[in-house]
Amino acid sequence: MKAITSFYGLGERLDPVPATVVGRLGHIDRWAGQADLYRQQLPKLLEALRKRAQIESTEASSAIEGVSAPHARAEAIVADPSQKPQNRSEQELRGYSDALTYIFTEAVMEQAISRGLIFHLHRLLFAPTGDLGAGQIKTSDNVVVERQAAGLRTVRFRPVPASQADQALENLVGGYNDALERGIHHPLILTAAFDLDFTVIHPFADGNGRVSRLLIGLLLARSGYDVGKYVSIERLFESTEDAYYGGLLTSTEGWHENQHDPWPWITYLIEIIESAYQRFVSYAEAERTHGTKAARVRRYIEEHAEGQIDMASMRIALPGISDRTLQKVVHEMRDAGLIQATSSGRLAQWRWIAAPNK
Repeated sequence: MKAITSFYGLGERLDPVPATVVGRLGHIDRWAGQADLYRQQLPKLLEALRKRAQIESTEASSAIEGVSAPHARAEAIVADPSQKPQNRSEQELRGYSDALTYIFTEAVMEQAISRGLIFHLHRLLFAPTGDLGAGQIKTSDNVVVERQAAGLRTVRFRPVPASQADQALENLVGGYNDALERGIHHPLILTAAFDLDFTVIHPFADGNGRVSRLLIGLLLARSGYDVGKYVSIERLFESTEDAYYGGLLTSTEGWHENQHDPWPWITYLIEIIESAYQRFVSYAEAERTHGTKAARVRRYIEEHAEGQIDMASMRIALPGISDRTLQKVVHEMRDAGLIQATSSGRLAQWRWIAAPNK
């Protein structure tokens, strides 16, 4: 088959790089350099971030595909390997979590991306379910459809036919490895181009979206950008799902004729990576400069005095601080007459009843 990928005629297709993308890549590179320092200075925070990101990434990437479980069960499945999945959804959550672990412990050390590595990720994803097609190329053509509110389905795009999928994947892997070795574009641009092509090839009967998101994390980490280990990129995809699918859909138009524009998808993904690094640096700087954990909780509550305060928002804003510490500070401020509960129970919220000290 003709080599149709985003790496075919790479220089012509991806030059010039838009100025906005160049600027964002500069921010990312600067923050990635800071991240190297934080690994040495803040090991406890990074471990807390890693554990939370593993849970969030597993939940979010699965939820995009309609696979979900109650948060408590998802957290248990990810955090405790001895927990036995109770249904198909929990099996798939376990598979994604296992694949994430493999990415950041073993796959990141591989010399190059290969078809075999991609097949292995797919096997890990479906190993807990026992699916017979795990780790095997698709045997029949598939389409990518959009489910609308009224129950109708529309075709988003048509992937590469099954008869050509294996060769297309081989072309993609070879094109990416060659482009990365020659250093003709920033590795994050190459990551985005790879993921776009993988999405169109759609080499498996099921699980292509989840494998594509796993591959983004892997390609980033192998190039020295392992932010996905500490901040859930999948959660950022889920929270911007319309833009996520919009970028992919726009960039797939004309792909089969080698006339597609990869920049809508590349630009979106670079923005997401920038946002992930921005969050990571914000977490680390807060941990490094804002004193005791209790003081950080009090400061957060004071800074959000105009709105409702709840445990969920504090967990997100204050990684590495236990629920016990969060609750202790909230109860102290309640007893001091600064805040009062507006709802109770697991979803309790509080609001100010006295002006915070500024």
